[in-house]
This record gives sequence, C-alpha cells and structure tokens, in this order.
Amino acid sequence: DAQRLFSSLEGKGTGWCTAGHSTAETQIESGDFYVYYTYDANSKPTQPRLAIRMDGNQKIGEIRGILPHQGVEPIMQEALDQKLEEFGGEAKVYRKKSNDMRTLTALEKKKEKEEPFTKDNLLFLYEVNSRIEGFGYETDPRIEELRRDRNVEEDMLVIFDCTKAEIAHV
Repeated sequence: DAQRLFSSLEGKGTGWCTAGHSTAETQIESGDFYVYYTYDANSKPTQPRLAIRMDGNQKIGEIRGILPHQGVEPIMQEALDQKLEEFGGEAKVYRKKSNDMRTLTALEKKKEKEEPFTKDNLLFLYEVNSRIEGFGYETDPRIEELRRDRNVEEDMLVIFDCTKAEIAHV
C-alpha cells in the first residue's frame, strides 16, 4: 500500500511529505490514508488533489490540498465535505475549516461579479467573530486579496451600522 501511495504521488508536485517513500510507509502504518485524484485526458485518475491522513481508523491526522501552503482547492470542497460526514464528531474542527473555505470562495465569486458584500460577509472577511481557518500551513492568501481591494472605512459603516461621523480615527 505504501509503495502504491508513493508511486501515485511521486513527481506530481503536491508538496506533501507523503510523496517521500519512507514517509508514505510511516503514514500507511499509522492509519488510513485517502487521496482524491482528478482525471487526465485518458480518463484515468492520476493527479492527486486532496489528501486525508488518519491517525488510526477514526481520528483525522491532517487534511491537505495542492494550493499554496497545501490549502484545499474550492473544486475539492464537496468531495471533502462528503468524506467528513463519515467521521461524525471527529470531523467538527475540519467542518469549520471547510465552511470557511466555502465562504471565501463565495466571496471571491461575489467580487468577480462586482456584487456588494453584506454585513455578514464583512464580519466574516474581517474575522470579527472568529478567525478564518483553512487546511494549509499558513493563512489563506485569498483573505488578503479580498481585503486589499476593499475600502475599510466604508466597510466599517456597514459592519457597525453607523455613520462616518461615528467612526473614531484616533
């Protein structure tokens, strides 16, 4: 199993440590390992896109994708969400991450269509009520990209339901 896993990841540019033969062996010995692939031009599943490493059979060790810092691609969210359903309460922390990534994708689409952001959208984007969590090693770069083009002062008016005169600048 470890050799098959290693071979399926070798040279695919995932950045996953499992692409090393000894790491693949260790991780297979530690528990189940799920990899989701997309199909090539010959309809063969060859490109790894999503990995779920288990610690044993019921505890999720980590989830990784192929975006920068091993974030999960939006196109893989549905497959991930379906798999998480199999793990019940164990998947709770990962469901929040999945929901956060799904919300970021929705905000990207709103931005592309030049649709206005709602108060809830802005509360999420500025992490007012909770931190945006993802699957990679670092903060999802889409957060900064979405914030960069925003007028923070105008956004504050929506978030706090106030006027410009009610915003303190010092």
